[in-house]
Amino acid sequence: LAELGWGTSRRLARVGGSALAALIAYRLFVWLLPLSLVIVSIIQLFDADHVIEEQSAIDRFGIAGYIAASVSTATAGATGPGFFSAVVLGGLFLLYATFALVRALRAVHFLVWRLRITPTSSPLRTSLLTLAVLTGIVLVRAVLDGVQDGAGLLVGLLMTFALICLYPVFWLFVSIWLPH
Repeated sequence: LAELGWGTSRRLARVGGSALAALIAYRLFVWLLPLSLVIVSIIQLFDADHVIEEQSAIDRFGIAGYIAASVSTATAGATGPGFFSAVVLGGLFLLYATFALVRALRAVHFLVWRLRITPTSSPLRTSLLTLAVLTGIVLVRAVLDGVQDGAGLLVGLLMTFALICLYPVFWLFVSIWLPH
């Protein structure tokens, strides 16, 4: 087991694993910006009087909460063509950010496995599938956070465990899906 850890560490150092991880983190952060714009705008479509309070959003969701609160403040009171153009442009930016994230994930995976980088056969389909899966994970995370807040100690611990397991299971399926 120790040899596996050392081998993995040496391999990641050879391919620049820290820089590749930073690339993925950057792409995920850039992906969160238009996602926040679209989600908060859609929420405000149904509840126009509600503006997300910045401090409570930061306390509860960290940087994602700050982004959502900023978008909520910026779009508060927006109606008509300006509102719909924000949603449409946010959706287009979100699709492009998802495409860039897919390209980054594929490039990192190809580099780590020492394979020749090839383009995806269907970039739109792959981007839409990735967008659906990532949005689903964000929504599942939000639901689990809400259940965890209103539950007792045992349920809260189970929800924390579910959240901890969510990301490795997701990455396992992504790793299986990507070429290696």
